[in-house]
Parts: sequence; C-alpha cells; structure tokens
Amino acid sequence: KLMAAYGGSLQLGLLPNHLFPSGHLFFIQRALHRLGATPVAVHLTFQNCDQSGKRHRMREGGLWLVDDVAPHFLPAGGLLSYEPDLPPELTSRFGESKLPPRNLRLSDQLVQDHFALVNHQLAQLRSALRLALLLNRTLVLPRFVCGLETVTNFAHRGIRCLGSNGCRMALPYYCPADHVLRMHYWRGVMPQLPTLQIGYREWSLLENFHSRDPEALAAHYSPDSTLRVRVRASTARPCDHCGEKGYVGGGERRRGTPLASVGGQALTP
Repeated sequence: KLMAAYGGSLQLGLLPNHLFPSGHLFFIQRALHRLGATPVAVHLTFQNCDQSGKRHRMREGGLWLVDDVAPHFLPAGGLLSYEPDLPPELTSRFGESKLPPRNLRLSDQLVQDHFALVNHQLAQLRSALRLALLLNRTLVLPRFVCGLETVTNFAHRGIRCLGSNGCRMALPYYCPADHVLRMHYWRGVMPQLPTLQIGYREWSLLENFHSRDPEALAAHYSPDSTLRVRVRASTARPCDHCGEKGYVGGGERRRGTPLASVGGQALTP
C-alpha cells in the first residue's frame, strides 16, 4: 500500500521485512534463516558497540564482502578455534514460559542463570585467548549462546520483541558476539588504545571463506595443515536446546571444530 506525500510528488510505502529486515529480525530472531529468504538489504539496527559491532555482525552473517583473503582469512601464524562446552544443566533453564510478567531485575534467578551460562563460556574464551597469544595465533571466536537477550538502552522481560506482531524469538539463542563482548574494546578503537592487540575473527570465518573461495580454503586448511588438540579428558558438550536457526528445538545444530584446533602451520608438541 502506497501513500502520497509532498503534494503527490512522492509515493511512500512499507518495505517488506523479509527483504529489508531490521538487525533484530535478521541477526537476533534469525527469521530469514528460518524462512530461507535472501534479503535485499539489512538495516544494522538493534546492535551494540558502534562501528566495530556492526562490522563484526556483518562478518558473522556473511554479509561483509570487502575483506581481503589475506590477512583476514589467512592471518600470519594461523588460526586457533575451539568447540565450546555448553552443558545441559546451563542451557536448559530458559524459555518464554519462564519469563516474569514484568521487566527483569538483577535479583531474578533467570538473570543469574543467564550469567552462569555466559560466564561458563567466558572462562573457556579466556583460556583459548591465552593459548592464542602464547602461540601467536589468531583466535576464532565461538558461537555464543545467551539465555536472555542483551539490551543496553531499556529494560525488558528477557525478549526484546515480546508483544510485537510477528515476534518469533525463543530462548536460549545463538547471540552475536556484541551481546557478550565489547567489540570496540576488542578492536582497540575506544575508549583507549590497548597495550596488547588481540587478533580475533568471527565464528563463521571458515564458512565465509568457503563461500568466497572454496578452493583456497581447501588448499590452506586441509587436514594435513591442521593440528587437533584435546585440552581435557572429556569432550565439549553441544547445546542440545539450541536449534541451528536460533530457535529452541528447531533445526540441526551447526557442528563446529573439535575442542581445540590450530589451523595453518602444524605445531611441534
């Protein structure tokens, strides 16, 4: 439906949200992934951490197409990635039925459960970052799982779009890195320059590389050039409550790399 404006010289209309989605619809609700739709453009709204957060969101979603193959996909020293441990006792505590009828409070058990889930992942990230720094590798960030939606500018019940027409958000969900980390700090652009520059990449780096140049991916990250390292006796537990499309129980979980793997030049034990 169109509406005339400026004395009839301009026609205004609503763009269909499956072709021109907001940042929340595309990155958080992941509605277009569920529908199998390809957007014309994505509006980078509902996002944290300024330009650093926007760029990282686009890289996570495979939408940032201006990175050179080297150094982004082929950083000096190689890569280090790991499979995060997401135990069911931490991921099974969430769901819309468990949300309170009011805005969340810090004292709510659900908020504490969210912190427990995120802190468990941050502890693993800290260990992986330490290994990456020691080995002079670039760390591939994990695909984080959040129990509650992170919003910095207003209170909510746990899901930001509750009450909105068409909201299809469910908990827990695969959350963008800027829902867990301050990406402008990691980027080193604010509030001050870091004393130690952190080399990191998006969780979907190898998928993006495959879309860009599958032959180059196979040539540089073959099994012969990858060392897999188990850093503890038990294997990482996947999130059995997280669907591939970001919905509880929906779709297949995207399988990651082993618990810890180093891509590029093989290491000497």
